[in-house]
Amino acid sequence: MFNLQGKVALVTGARRGMGRTHALALAAQGAKVVITDVDLNECELVADEVRAANGDVACFKLDVSNKTEVDNVFDEVVAKYGRLDILVNNAGIYESHPFLEMTEAEWDRTIDINLKGQFLCAQRAAREMAKNKWGRIINIASIASGGVGVGIGGGAHYTASKGGIIGMSETLAVELAPLGITVNVIGPGAIDTPMVGAANISKKAMDAMLAGVPLKRMGRPEEVSAAVVFLASDEASYVTGAGWLMFYAGITKVLNPEWSAAGFLVHAKTFSGFYQSLAQPAFLPYVNVLNEWGLTLIGASLILGISVRLSSILGALMMVLYYFPVLEFPYIPEHSYLVDEHIIYALAFLSLAALRAGSVWGMGGSISNLPMCARFPTLKKFLE
Repeated sequence: MFNLQGKVALVTGARRGMGRTHALALAAQGAKVVITDVDLNECELVADEVRAANGDVACFKLDVSNKTEVDNVFDEVVAKYGRLDILVNNAGIYESHPFLEMTEAEWDRTIDINLKGQFLCAQRAAREMAKNKWGRIINIASIASGGVGVGIGGGAHYTASKGGIIGMSETLAVELAPLGITVNVIGPGAIDTPMVGAANISKKAMDAMLAGVPLKRMGRPEEVSAAVVFLASDEASYVTGAGWLMFYAGITKVLNPEWSAAGFLVHAKTFSGFYQSLAQPAFLPYVNVLNEWGLTLIGASLILGISVRLSSILGALMMVLYYFPVLEFPYIPEHSYLVDEHIIYALAFLSLAALRAGSVWGMGGSISNLPMCARFPTLKKFLE
């Protein structure tokens, strides 16, 4: 499984941290690995590790924000190996700057490396991959890519760049699919890397962050690399346009089946952004057609004990009704709709009321004892 024999993989930002482990993991599965970074000396140290494990490796100095350097490196890779099959767009920086004090140069530097760099490398890689009708582009973003309620103080430029990566990747997945190229995103959470260490996160802030992580620890670079290897393999041939927000408790809070339906409703807005950025294939049939109002109805129907699948269908139906114009009269300036948001919110509140009644009548008393309710005392008191 995950046999990459004969494949040529290029990893940017590979001199340390996750880039290093991505290169080692790909080489361990038989890929010929091209290691690139701005520091060629440190790249050579990683290359020595690959060679020690009998891997095939090459090193190049590369500033991903410089198109001339990108073209030159890709030309050399193709000249050496005759092809390029896998690109891991890992290069990136994080330099904390308060928003009100951030300079244009500081903004541009982060956007150029983190976002423009991925664009330049992905574009050139796709042109090479298209020749063989096979390719894997894996873009590294961040849990702080937008849509899941995770912001970073002093990181407006960083989060903007990472959010752009997800948007770009979703579009590339559509455009490049006919060429046999898949494009996916990995958005790591708190991973123990030199870049995170250099951010000088206080112990108090780190403890607060890890308090919401089920495993109560930071992730290891090798754990992210395992996902990279999968996405680079033939086993992931039907996975494209997916954003894997890895190792973050927010996903658990939404999807953990032990949470009650009320918890789903409480986090409906989070889930709305979550499905847009995560876009896991397994969930697409159920959430792709839903918007804010459909999600509200899902929450309401779940509270009444309806299954996830059925409630998703109901949510989709409600969205269709909401957008379907049924009346067009000269004296009505806008279309009238069968259902508007007020009715949907009313359904949600009626569902809560029904749940409350069930508790009073002895049919739902155990709901208030669920773990989710302990986090929301007001809701627990309401349900008791």
